[in-house]
Amino acid sequence: MAKSKLPSIDDTPADVATDDKKPNPAPEPKPKQVQPPAPPSSEHIDDHAEDYDFQLQSADRFLMEIKLADRPPTRAEYVYFLRELGWDEVEVRTQLRRIGSVLRHKAIAGSVADREAAIVEAEKAAAAHKKHSEKLEAEIKKLTSQLRVLDDDKRLSQQRVDQQAAAVQALRDIAPDHIKQKHNQLKREAKETIGKELGDKKIRLNEIECCLDRDRFPDVHAYLESVKRSYPKAIEYQEHWPDRLQFTKAWPEIKERIEAELDELRPEVEQLEAELAEKLEAAQSELDWYATE
Repeated sequence: MAKSKLPSIDDTPADVATDDKKPNPAPEPKPKQVQPPAPPSSEHIDDHAEDYDFQLQSADRFLMEIKLADRPPTRAEYVYFLRELGWDEVEVRTQLRRIGSVLRHKAIAGSVADREAAIVEAEKAAAAHKKHSEKLEAEIKKLTSQLRVLDDDKRLSQQRVDQQAAAVQALRDIAPDHIKQKHNQLKREAKETIGKELGDKKIRLNEIECCLDRDRFPDVHAYLESVKRSYPKAIEYQEHWPDRLQFTKAWPEIKERIEAELDELRPEVEQLEAELAEKLEAAQSELDWYATE
C-alpha cells in the first residue's frame, strides 16, 4: 500500500491568498458637491428690519413707562427684553439711562410747534435788541457816569467827617488836666445816681420777665424754681410728688401784680436810659476845651 503524500506550500492553489499578500482596498466614493445657500431676498431683509424696528419702538415705549414711573423693571419685563432683543439686566439698565437722557432732552426740545414758536420769539427779540440797544447803552453810560460822581461825593464827604471826628478826639485827649478831672467827676456822678437806679430797675425788670416767660428755661422745673426764688408763696411742692413743684392758689394774684409792675418798669427804664445818655454826653462835652469853636 503506497504512502499518502503530505501537501506542501507548492500545492496551494493559485487563487488562494497567502499571508504575504494583502487584498486591494475598495475605492472611496467621491464627495457630493454642496450648493451654497441662496442669499436672502431684499424683501426678506426689509421685513426683518421692519420687525426689528417695531421691537425697538416697543422696547422704547416700555422703557419710557418704567422711567416715568421711577421704578425698576419687573422680572417679566426683564424676560421680555431678553427674549425679544437679547438684552441682559446690565444692558437693560444701560438702555434705561439712555431713555432718561431721551426724556430729559425731549422735555427741553419741546414739540415742533414749540421750537418754531421759540424761533419766532428769538427773531423778535433780536430785532428789538437791534432797535433799542444802542440808545439804551448810551443812557446806561450816562447814568453810570452820574452814579460814579455821586459815589465819589459820598466817599469824600464821609472821609472828611471821619477825619474831623478823629481830630476832635485828639483835642479831647490833650485837654487840660482840670478839664479832664471835671469830666471824670460828672461822669462818675451820673453813673452813681442815674446809672445805679437804672441798673437796679433793669435787674428787677429781668426778674419779672423771667417769672412770666417759661420759654427762657430749659424745662418746667427750672422755671418754677426761678419763680420760687422771687415769690416763695407762688410755688409749693405737690402733695403726692414731694420732689415736684407746682403753682399755689396765690399765683394768679401774684402774676397780676407783677404784670402791672412790669408795665410801669418798662417806660421808667427807657426814661432813665435817656437821662443817663444825656448826662454822659454833657460830661463828654467838658472835654471839648479846644474843639468848641
